[in-house]
Amino acid sequence: MCKILHVEDDPVISTFVERVLARQPGATLLSASTGAQALRVAREESPDLVLLDLRLPDMPGTAVFRRLREDPETRGIPVVITTGGGFPGEVQRLLAEGAAGCLEKPIDLNALRDLVGSFSEAATE
Repeated sequence: MCKILHVEDDPVISTFVERVLARQPGATLLSASTGAQALRVAREESPDLVLLDLRLPDMPGTAVFRRLREDPETRGIPVVITTGGGFPGEVQRLLAEGAAGCLEKPIDLNALRDLVGSFSEAATE
């Protein structure tokens, strides 16, 4: 079973990801709509993957990413950035700092399924 923490404040995108992952064998979805909530859930639930939006209402996604990396409890969790464009250099910096990948919004259904499938396989090995 692969636990995925989706950090997103847009309810339309959250619902889309929830519906896609409901049909993904072996995937369990955890959700957070703020950075603070994401940090708490990541520590409490130890997900196998975090899908992290860069634009959150309480703090930038870059800050959430860096806090996840600084915390010994969460530093090993792969983080995939989700972004609707923003600053191209920002995504490149996060990839250089260890982000596991990036999904551009609008999120492609097949790309999301493939990504989750690859992490689900790794989580069961």
